[in-house]
Parts: sequence; structure tokens; C-alpha cells
Amino acid sequence: MLRSDQPPGYWPDLLVITPAVFAMAIQNATHRLYPTIGPATTVMTGNITQFFIDRARNLLGRVSVSAIDDMPPSSWILPPIILSFGVGCVLGALATGRFGIVSFCFPSLTVVLCAIALRRTSAHDAGDPAT
Repeated sequence: MLRSDQPPGYWPDLLVITPAVFAMAIQNATHRLYPTIGPATTVMTGNITQFFIDRARNLLGRVSVSAIDDMPPSSWILPPIILSFGVGCVLGALATGRFGIVSFCFPSLTVVLCAIALRRTSAHDAGDPAT
């Protein structure tokens, strides 16, 4: 049902975005179900897709084994990873909405700061006199 209170461009945006999301889902599921088609073109979304493929097969009473050997060895670790990925996506969307394109610098800055902290911790643990 069309509503008049939608912002301008809502329906055209929805008509463009929905098929794109559907296409990405098809791409992920196809590669997960038929890995012989070539190397993976997705990383985290592929893990999420495999997680839900496994759950759907389990609900149908079938055993699900990934044909791609890139899943974590323990099944308990994947739900927190998926949750963290989702939280990161939401935070990224909020940051982009608030700060615009500058928000793309936040992840890079975080990685650089973590690398510096790890380097200092590693050097300190090794007894490096430079720290």
C-alpha cells in the first residue's frame, strides 16, 4: 500500500535495493551449495549464509556439512560472530547517517590503534628495551 508520508525517493530506492539484496543472497547461497563454481566472493556474509543453510537443513531433519572448509571448527562460536557482524553493520549505518563518508575512516583508525596496542603489548611481553 502506497503511503503519502514516505520521503521522496523511497519507492524508487526500495525498487533498486530489494533486487540487489535478493541477488546477493542468491550469490551467497549458490556458492555455499555449489562450491565447485569457483572461489568465494564473500566472506562474512558467506558464513552467515552457511549458518542459516545448516539451521534450515537441521530443521528438516537432514545433516548439514559445509562443502567449503572455511567454517569455524566449533558451532558455538558462529552466533556471537554473526551478532558482532550485525552490530558492526548497524553502527556503521548509524555513523554514515550521522557523519557521512567520513565515517569510513572510523574502521581504519580502529585497526591502526589496535595494531599499535598489539605491537606495544607484544614488544613489552618480549622484554624489548625500546618500549
